Amino acid sequence: MRSCFVAGLVLAAATAACGPADSGLTPPPTPSCAPAPASSAVSGDVLDATKALLGTLDDDQAAAAQDGGLSLEDLSDVQRAAVLAVLKAGLSDGGYQQIVDATAADGIDRYRVRLTGSPEAGGTWVVHFTGPGLAVNLAVAGNAISAVCGASPTPSPPAATPARGATSARRSG
Repeated sequence: MRSCFVAGLVLAAATAACGPADSGLTPPPTPSCAPAPASSAVSGDVLDATKALLGTLDDDQAAAAQDGGLSLEDLSDVQRAAVLAVLKAGLSDGGYQQIVDATAADGIDRYRVRLTGSPEAGGTWVVHFTGPGLAVNLAVAGNAISAVCGASPTPSPPAATPARGATSARRSG
């Protein structure tokens, strides 16, 4: 226990001594977004856009969208445009511009969309849009809209795998 406390103090001291202020580096800006002004018209636009998105998906895709989500890489151009239309309907102009900028920088195919809840008038549902540079949760509850945006953690690179025909030594026993 004491060694963990000491290690924590050393880590804190090292972080303070070597942090961004001393290194000349600045952390990337934390994305933020604002929902479009809440009104029944705006929530209706989000509902219409979400239903339009679901209308472009086949049964397997619709199930995947409600389950683990869909990679935009696996969607057609029409389906990708429908995903972006949902976000555009629910976010402020500045919030939507962050989506456009992030997907342009990272590649839109590296993003995923997932829906939770049941999009219906007066209902509650969430559109989750995540990728390497940005995560957005657009929640609709009746006429209320809430948007939470943040930086996505950078995914780890895939683990190295041995080349074809290579062997790895294993210890038996």
